[in-house]
Amino acid sequence: MDRKLIYLIVLLFLSHALSAQTADTTKVVYRDAQVNSNAPLYIVDGEIIKSINNVKPDSILEISILKDQNATSIYGQEAINGVVIITNRRFAITHYQSNFSKLSKKYKNYIRLNNCDDSGLLYVINGVPLDGKSDDIIRKLYDLNKYNIKSVNIIEKGINEESTIQKPLVIITTK
Repeated sequence: MDRKLIYLIVLLFLSHALSAQTADTTKVVYRDAQVNSNAPLYIVDGEIIKSINNVKPDSILEISILKDQNATSIYGQEAINGVVIITNRRFAITHYQSNFSKLSKKYKNYIRLNNCDDSGLLYVINGVPLDGKSDDIIRKLYDLNKYNIKSVNIIEKGINEESTIQKPLVIITTK
């Protein structure tokens, strides 16, 4: 009888130890997976993406957030939890340079010859020079609706002896 009791006690301890070990589990969470069904829709540079983990914070020009009907009316049911729209600086620059190049061969040539670097240009919209921080200028140029642009012209620096132009001017006239 004593032997059976000892055997039973040992079995109870073993079963308790084994059941305690099976309760410990490892939870694996994938960074790129949308585990949370409440996650918003992410749009980076016009493309729907699953995760924003690969977006470099220092390359972001602006972030917009759409909620409720504003989101679903544009993006459908995918946007039921809202939309996070991220525009990168390089994308915005490429976008407005492409639009302006279609309207001015001289601008297109300048951009091509300068490897898409327009930092040497001074932009003027409807007679008002754009000044301020670089990101503010990029945002203003990116936000111009290409269908509202009447013309894009470049005036080279020093076109005559009396000229005070230090940088080439990009004169943009809207409708």
